[in-house]
Amino acid sequence: MLPLLAAGLAVALLLGVLLAGCGGNDEGAGDPSGAPPPETTSAGSKDPPPEERGGEGRAPAVVRLSGSAGTVFAGSYGNLEGSENAEGVLEGEPIEYEVEVRDSGFDIVSASFVKPSPSEGTLAVEILVDGEVVTRSDTNSQYGALNISWSFGG
Repeated sequence: MLPLLAAGLAVALLLGVLLAGCGGNDEGAGDPSGAPPPETTSAGSKDPPPEERGGEGRAPAVVRLSGSAGTVFAGSYGNLEGSENAEGVLEGEPIEYEVEVRDSGFDIVSASFVKPSPSEGTLAVEILVDGEVVTRSDTNSQYGALNISWSFGG
């Protein structure tokens, strides 16, 4: 069963990466040139380019898992450069995984998680950018599966 679960997770992550451009942040909407809008902070001001931020680049994204205590989870999270596997049991506090994002150009952060055992609890996954939730999904189905992604424009 473990090879089947690993194969399923790999397919789910690949599907999430391929479909990431189909939703998300409406970049280029309303602009016939397709150019992405300027980045803004939560206060609405323009985010200065990386060279004006002391070379620190983009802040990392965060993948956050939460849900019912005792819920077993397994899955992966990452970006276009690679992914990491994670598994465990939720205990009450959310679990957060940091994902580095390219300083410039296009990148995708994705997360795919499942409930590999028949539990009644809820499992939720979120992607946070600059502390704000940009996408979220949850399930309370036995053996439920979650796939989310978020893209960063060039």
